[in-house]
Amino acid sequence: MLIVNDVQDIDYLQGRIDKVKWFIQMGEQALKKTPTDRAVLISHRCMQLHLQNLELEIQSLCPVVQPQPQTLSLGSMSEVA
Repeated sequence: MLIVNDVQDIDYLQGRIDKVKWFIQMGEQALKKTPTDRAVLISHRCMQLHLQNLELEIQSLCPVVQPQPQTLSLGSMSEVA
């Protein structure tokens, strides 16, 4: 059973993972525009490695927890219309 600190740590790490995934997506877009920009390439690779480290860290807290991307709810179509 997880202790409260582990649950808080997992929530915190999941938030960081979601942010890093967003930065990776932005890096992919930047690389499409400037594929030879070494600074963008290095930054993108560092973010990928950082993501791997965060995922390993969250798995070490609770091996059954798999990082899940955060999705935003836009509400039902009736609310939008």
